Amino acid sequence: MKVISIGSPLQSCRGFQVTQVDLFSKHTFLDADLIIWDVLKSLKSHNTYTPGSVIKSNTYDRLQAMALNRRHELIEYLEAGRSLVLHSPHLQEIKYGIMEDAGAEEVIFNPQDFFEGFIIPKYEAMIGDTFSPIDNEEIVSFHSATSQFLGYSLRFLEVTGTPLLYMNRTDHVVSQCYKVKNGFVWLFPDILHLPNQDDHRTLLSHIIHTISSFNKLIPDKQIEVPKWSAQYRSSHEYQISQELDQLQKERDGLFKKIASKEKELKSLEELKLLFSGTGDALEEVMKRVFVDIGFKLEDTESNREDSIAHYGKKSFVLEMKGIKKSAGEKQAAQLEKYVSIYLSKKGKSPKGLLIVNTYKDTLLEERKDVDFPDQMLDYSTRRDHCLLTGIQLLNLYLDFIKGEISQEDVVSLLVETIGVLDYSSDYSKHLSKV
Repeated sequence: MKVISIGSPLQSCRGFQVTQVDLFSKHTFLDADLIIWDVLKSLKSHNTYTPGSVIKSNTYDRLQAMALNRRHELIEYLEAGRSLVLHSPHLQEIKYGIMEDAGAEEVIFNPQDFFEGFIIPKYEAMIGDTFSPIDNEEIVSFHSATSQFLGYSLRFLEVTGTPLLYMNRTDHVVSQCYKVKNGFVWLFPDILHLPNQDDHRTLLSHIIHTISSFNKLIPDKQIEVPKWSAQYRSSHEYQISQELDQLQKERDGLFKKIASKEKELKSLEELKLLFSGTGDALEEVMKRVFVDIGFKLEDTESNREDSIAHYGKKSFVLEMKGIKKSAGEKQAAQLEKYVSIYLSKKGKSPKGLLIVNTYKDTLLEERKDVDFPDQMLDYSTRRDHCLLTGIQLLNLYLDFIKGEISQEDVVSLLVETIGVLDYSSDYSKHLSKV
């Protein structure tokens, strides 16, 4: 199969020959079995694309002549029963100034001139990269294999043929196909990136397979009913319309429940940072855990690495680190520094909590070494520090969520502990490997 690419990043790969063609060249479209065209990129690549620029009258004439020639080629191409894949069919008019003796005269070049023989459905700009397929085996397969490479830059305000992809959990169409003459026009999302040759082959093979498999499901002719007839309804139409409204309400409710569960699941997944993360992400999850338990967090300076928490009249300075090895006196000294700052500013001594995600890059079942070595324990115990690992904090929090330990008991445990917290560090208490 001979594939012509116009403005598209698709390249030749194992099993497929792709010819890159300049839209404004003399290379014909008619010897292609498949045309894949990124409309916006092909226009922008031309040096006369810049809106508002002043061009010579013969340049403008060449643009018009080329548009006319390509239009005739596309119609002949589609009459032969072939498929045209379009990405980014943005067709805004481009205004130019033409050099004349009396000055510059404004003219308009309309990219729609390329498609005079058929209509690009109305659309509005809208950017996103998450979409869902229609209930069709071929489109579901296409979506599953290629969605990582694609993103949409518009949604269609009208559907000329068959919808293919929707904005996630909506009925807004971002991809569709329809018949023109004896061929088909496919409006696909934009290609965002193709990191390697295998990705080129994956996308191209699925485009070709989808087109060849799905053509038979596209209706040859769209039946249009005059709009004025909508003021009349049969009793059965009214009944079906009500049933459809009810189903759509149920669907909307289901989407809300799914979104809520997805948010809940994401929150639970983020807890894994307590035993795998470091930096700001780890600290944010730690803060959320303490807030959920019932602590109130105090705003700190942006350059501070610690957090300050309160429960009732008791104050805490929290220092959390994710490190590749065991904890050390360095982390304890950092905690003590912030404890001292708090004492000097507030005049009362807070409880210092050092939470360390030790061995952060090591699988949980392989973490056999000591988390808090003896050489740091003396330093920390003399300063009343409470030391715990990310796994211990996770177990403490999940026990709290399950109602196995109360807020007051959590606070008492942290306040009264001097040295290493006596709480389960067994990851298998709440986690299992899959």
